[in-house]
Amino acid sequence: MLTLGNNLQPQYEFIGQEQTPIIIIDDYLSVPQKLINLAQSAAQSNGEFKPDELTQYPGLRMPLPKQCVVDYLKPLIQVTPFS
Repeated sequence: MLTLGNNLQPQYEFIGQEQTPIIIIDDYLSVPQKLINLAQSAAQSNGEFKPDELTQYPGLRMPLPKQCVVDYLKPLIQVTPFS
């Protein structure tokens, strides 16, 4: 299982003319290599990294299970000043 880093300190900034809020997160995971290994394993077994057709993201992506995203973003949602 992935665990959040002990030094997690989100930084909140506003960028661009429209002052779009963003969150910068250093040290989000305690062991980032576990996420890399998980992605590599998923890609080899049943996933496929491919271009994102909905955005202009320049790299390749593979969808994550919704619950995985919710579980790892929930701590941030609870402390964000944007809500």
